Amino acid sequence: MGELVLDDAFMEKQQARIYAVCAVKLDKEHTDVAEGTFVTDEEPPVSVIEGRSLFSSERRSLPPLDTRIDFATLTDALEATQATRHGRESGRPLERRHVDALLALDDHTSLMVLDAEREDRYERSASEEDYREREQALKRLKRLGKEEADRRAAIAAEIHEGYHPKHQPAGLDLQECPVCNYPAFSSEGGDELGMQIGVGQCLVCHYERSSAIAEGEAREMLYEARFADD
Repeated sequence: MGELVLDDAFMEKQQARIYAVCAVKLDKEHTDVAEGTFVTDEEPPVSVIEGRSLFSSERRSLPPLDTRIDFATLTDALEATQATRHGRESGRPLERRHVDALLALDDHTSLMVLDAEREDRYERSASEEDYREREQALKRLKRLGKEEADRRAAIAAEIHEGYHPKHQPAGLDLQECPVCNYPAFSSEGGDELGMQIGVGQCLVCHYERSSAIAEGEAREMLYEARFADD
């Protein structure tokens, strides 16, 4: 296989991505233990340009900095984790000041990636939780059996509290549940984009749709509608 040759713009994008993944992971999961330092679940891509690796110190010059760089603290963080990063057990735990110094680098125009990474992690977590919720709802539906499921669906309208201008202004009518397909999904409210994606629980299989999932589905519907107009 030939040598992969990439340009500096791609290199910087990859470095920014690695920085974001590691920094957000540290910020969220910092536990003051050396084993949790400067580690990411993702394998950092290593590319070569004219013999330089992605982490080569031989970089093109950066634009003028208007960013707080606590060099002493960052250097101390590297020294504290040196042993751990090389497979030895004598490393020092990271302190919160180390993590904060790392996060402060995101102010630089070559980065500004932490918000996007936090949003990605939030969406991934919500999707994983929704998958587990659907699996549990399917198991409940199987245990119920068709006769009991039909009975619950028949009385769903009596239980559901829909729209009311005074008492339930954000309420929605019963919707079809994406798991059991009965028109028994009872919403406490809808998505913020007004796409009528309910946040609530099915009165048959008890599948719960979170606000995060509702917002995600609403954005997809909005994008599809805009693309269709184009």
